[in-house]
Amino acid sequence: MDEYHDNELKFLQKIFAVQRQGMVIIKGKRAPTSGGYRYADLEAVHREVLPVLWEHGLMTTAQDVTETQDLPARRIRTSIVDTETGFKDVWESVYRTSTAKGATTEPQRDGATFTYARRYALLGYFNLAPVDDDAGPVTMAPWPEFQLEARDRGWDPDQIRKWVRSKWDLDIAQFTAPRLQELYAKLEAGLIDDVAE
Repeated sequence: MDEYHDNELKFLQKIFAVQRQGMVIIKGKRAPTSGGYRYADLEAVHREVLPVLWEHGLMTTAQDVTETQDLPARRIRTSIVDTETGFKDVWESVYRTSTAKGATTEPQRDGATFTYARRYALLGYFNLAPVDDDAGPVTMAPWPEFQLEARDRGWDPDQIRKWVRSKWDLDIAQFTAPRLQELYAKLEAGLIDDVAE
């Protein structure tokens, strides 16, 4: 196998490892228009995706590569780069310039479009589907259930509860099913420190 294909194979193995992390993206924002639908903003996507990419030696870049014939749409190129080999893959999208509420100037509209493109490039590339945080409470009492599960896995449930309160301003007893899934995914990926019993 030549060097290019060897690097491509290493890259694909890393992408597979990233997808296996079971990242959970929560739709934590409510749109000010269109009936107030819920969505995951770029910050929520970055918070979940970037640490996992970095763990596997991957990084992402995004560029506006709009050419005259593309206008008034914007062409956005998102690259996933293997920092070990330099191999990269590109996700390119064309979006109409945003008409987002509050984006009144051309730079604001372009920025909103750029942000939208970056968010959906990462969701699409890693096959992620954000979940609602208002899916209702878990069916069993989450704290007792969580305590047992945590101890079975060698985690200190009280340390995890403190972390949840400090980072999410919630108690595990208030968790919805998607939020509990997100917490388990973070713990399994080792993204929460100092929780071993």
